Amino acid sequence: MSDQQDIKRRLTIAVIIYSLSISTSCSDNLAPGGMPENVAGAESMMGGNGGIMIGGSGPIVEYPDECIIGETLGLCATCGPQRTPLMPNNDENCPFVDCSPLTQYQAMNNENGGRTCLEYSSTPPESSCKDLGQCYEDIEEACQLNPTPSPLVTVYPGCGEFTGCEGSIGPDGSTSPVGSVCHGLGECGADGRCSAPQSCSGVHPEYVTQFCSDDNDSEVCDKHIDLNGVNNASDINCDIACATIGRCVSAWDSNGGCSKGGQVNCDTRRRQLICRCE
Repeated sequence: MSDQQDIKRRLTIAVIIYSLSISTSCSDNLAPGGMPENVAGAESMMGGNGGIMIGGSGPIVEYPDECIIGETLGLCATCGPQRTPLMPNNDENCPFVDCSPLTQYQAMNNENGGRTCLEYSSTPPESSCKDLGQCYEDIEEACQLNPTPSPLVTVYPGCGEFTGCEGSIGPDGSTSPVGSVCHGLGECGADGRCSAPQSCSGVHPEYVTQFCSDDNDSEVCDKHIDLNGVNNASDINCDIACATIGRCVSAWDSNGGCSKGGQVNCDTRRRQLICRCE
């Protein structure tokens, strides 16, 4: 072979190699079937049979590229008016979201001396579908805490009590039936309050017949002392009558029951008296 033929052969081989390298480089920018790169990116959302594949934050789900309006395409997916997948408001196949574990409780004191347990409930989402093809399952993500509390139970001293009612712990307690004795001389009313103030609490002898209210001071304990009908009882004074719960601070003659007569000393003896104790 002459030198000229050898040079010509080498040039031919070089041209072939160069052509092959260009062909390989161009093929990297083409999608299957010779589609341009930007079309290939869009085609990656198509299924193997031409259907639409939608993933989002959930699992990738394949839907047909054309559907019958209103038909169910799968979980949280129906065929919309444009014949494309659409997320419905609800899907009965989604699991029930129980928001009750997120309920919160708080105890508050009332101005009238009561104590109320407030409940802050959590409400489920308006839609059971989180996204197209995906249900709500995580209650922390799905449930909304209601900022407006509901009074769950209210109790008053002597007629009811509860414990708990803090954070996620609900109240545990009870209220006394209407007519139950409270604070020694009072009764629990239909509103759950005791007719006698807490200052009347204590053990009272049989001659202390009732609590006498004072319109000017609802917290004082005025006791009606009546020895009439008490066997072997001599006259008594308010110092003795108040000894079981404290001491006498004021005393009055009784004109019958809680009707006050003239004021007397705490050591004045009578068959009937009204004694103020603290």
